[in-house]
Amino acid sequence: MNNDIENKIRYIKELEVLNSFERLNIVEIKDKEDKWKFKPIKHYLNSLLYGSKPESALAGLMIEIVNRILNLDYFSEVALKKGIVDLALQESIKNPVFIELKPNYYKKDEEVRKKKFMFEEHEEQIKKYLQNNNYVILTNLDNSFIFNQESLVEYKPFIEIKFTELLKRYLEYDNFWESVRRLEDDQPKPELEVEFFKDLKKWYNQLLSVNFIKNAKFSKDELIVLFLNKIIFIKTLEDYGLIPYKFLENTYFDRLERWQVKGVKRFFRNFFEEVESWFWEYYDTELFSTKIWDYIERDEVNLLRFKSEFETILGFGQWEYTFGKGMVHYNYRLIDEDVFGKAYETFIAEIKKDSGIYYTPAKITQYMSQRLVKILFESKIQSIIKVIDDGDYDKAYKEFEDLLEITIIDP
Repeated sequence: MNNDIENKIRYIKELEVLNSFERLNIVEIKDKEDKWKFKPIKHYLNSLLYGSKPESALAGLMIEIVNRILNLDYFSEVALKKGIVDLALQESIKNPVFIELKPNYYKKDEEVRKKKFMFEEHEEQIKKYLQNNNYVILTNLDNSFIFNQESLVEYKPFIEIKFTELLKRYLEYDNFWESVRRLEDDQPKPELEVEFFKDLKKWYNQLLSVNFIKNAKFSKDELIVLFLNKIIFIKTLEDYGLIPYKFLENTYFDRLERWQVKGVKRFFRNFFEEVESWFWEYYDTELFSTKIWDYIERDEVNLLRFKSEFETILGFGQWEYTFGKGMVHYNYRLIDEDVFGKAYETFIAEIKKDSGIYYTPAKITQYMSQRLVKILFESKIQSIIKVIDDGDYDKAYKEFEDLLEITIIDP
């Protein structure tokens, strides 16, 4: 283990020691001053005694943790569409993690005391931030509550974890977003197959109200399922971090802002041309060789109905979270081929169809398997090569062991 890692582990242990105190008086703080190897802890406690705002003092300590333990780029007091989040940790332009800080200690008379911390008190704030990002961590640097998109439908963290444990996981994976993602993926999937099937059926039934152009190539049922498959494919890429978070939603509202003055027909034409053409050319998958827009009836009434159903089904705009989960609120990393396949099998039986190219998720799962395996192995191999070039052979060996742990099931 190199000295840098040893120092980081020592700093994390000292943060655990700090968090163990319910209160500290001036004498105790002064007695411990020279014992802190992680000097920002000393400065944090003295700042509280001096009268600094608890939020400001903690923010200063957090910045030192980011610089000395995480070594990540960060942005403070980030202005979002709704509110200002304390910190954004940026490892990739696609995958920031938002951190909202709450005071751990406060000054009372001549001592510092532990402050009560409950995630329930911050629902409105966290939900605002989740509209801009996939993950928000609410923490006082002792306890941490991690929220994802499902928290917008039912406000609760998907996990409560000690902040120091989160730091240790970062040292293990050397990627903060990946550490959070793995925590999310490790959570149980209660009734996911049943829940996904029910929503799949609901989305299908909603699209039945939309008029499609009659043609010899595809039935209306096939076109509806093709549409659903495309959205699931795009959201799966988002959830694996292969395209920017909220790619689909941001593209939708960007085109709406630009083109709605010209009418809903012009808007949808530009939106679908942007999305379907890009995925067809970039990902070279047959799923996007058929353009949904070519088969939608273009009269004003039908297009307005389609727009309403589109936004409701996906969970966009004024319908966001109103009717429970939309398509964008699912974590598609958790919907493996077994869950996905069983839901589709039941779904197809329900609509009394026993065949059809677009009724099976095969095109999605086959392509995603090829693409994700390639991405997974390539990135890890390149990382190992870089670490070897840097001369850090212990880390290279650890990453190689991680590579060997990858298992491909049912290839």
